[in-house]
Amino acid sequence: MIEVMIVEDDPMVAHINSKFLEKIDGFHLCNISNNLSEAKDFVSKMTPDLILLDIFLPRENGISFLKWIR
Repeated sequence: MIEVMIVEDDPMVAHINSKFLEKIDGFHLCNISNNLSEAKDFVSKMTPDLILLDIFLPRENGISFLKWIR
């Protein structure tokens, strides 16, 4: 199983992405975070195989998260 994390501030977009992932064999949604603080907390405990990342978050920048996770 490929563990997938979604980082998205728009609940509708996060919901659509999660429903799409449910239909794909071999993928498991392990977390949905709506801000980078939540995402960092989760990644500190578990390392997902794939992150669907919104790079335009309010007051935050997804690119900085990529640099942090690297």
